[in-house]
Amino acid sequence: MSTKSWVRVVFIGLFAASLAFGQAASGPTLLTAGRKKVQEASKSAGGKADQALQDAMAIFQRVTTECPEDAPSLARAWLEIGRIQRRLGKAGEAKSAFEKAIALPGEERTLCDALLDLSTLARRAGRLEEAETHLRRIVEKHASQGSARAQALLKLGSVLKEARRDADAEACLRQCLADHGDRWRTAVDALDDLVMLKLRSEQMGEARKILEEHSAAMKARFAGTPTEPRLEKALQRMAGRGRIEREDGAPDEDDGK
Repeated sequence: MSTKSWVRVVFIGLFAASLAFGQAASGPTLLTAGRKKVQEASKSAGGKADQALQDAMAIFQRVTTECPEDAPSLARAWLEIGRIQRRLGKAGEAKSAFEKAIALPGEERTLCDALLDLSTLARRAGRLEEAETHLRRIVEKHASQGSARAQALLKLGSVLKEARRDADAEACLRQCLADHGDRWRTAVDALDDLVMLKLRSEQMGEARKILEEHSAAMKARFAGTPTEPRLEKALQRMAGRGRIEREDGAPDEDDGK
């Protein structure tokens, strides 16, 4: 065995022993170990998956007791605990854990992740105003977190649509397309929601116009990139689902002809 391999084996063995006997470990090290257990649960089923989640929970809880001065790790641990609780169907406990995560001076990414998760819990419980508050906080105060902000705008559009605030939902979805059009999956989802919003109000012509304009812009932006074939398929599915592609010689239903 090479010296490098021997050192790696010894490190892994010592780390496993520290977890087994409750010896102190750093926050990042515990977080990595906990995530591995979560991944193990995702690949398992039944009792084995449940045990892996419980093991992960125990590791993340160690961060909360052994690393009280490591705010970034502490916030991330509460986020992960909340996600496990949500996975176990314990919405109340999950909400409490997410709130502890956002109360800590951790990393901005962790804060945004916790706000997104809180918005999901609130929406599922029918608390749309609460969901909106969490999402607007990301949109208005965390512009540097591009991925989280794009998700927040998309989710906010859906929440407003569900609340029957169609004008606000449209403005939000258009902002998502304008600010995050470089993220093709998010842009496609925002465009789909915007088109469906118009179809719901029976504005077939407007839906077609929006689809055509934004589709052309997206195709131009991603032309010649690896994304282009996937984008094309997504746009075709969208048009087919809404049945708003123009047929040869067929007038719009709402153009008065």
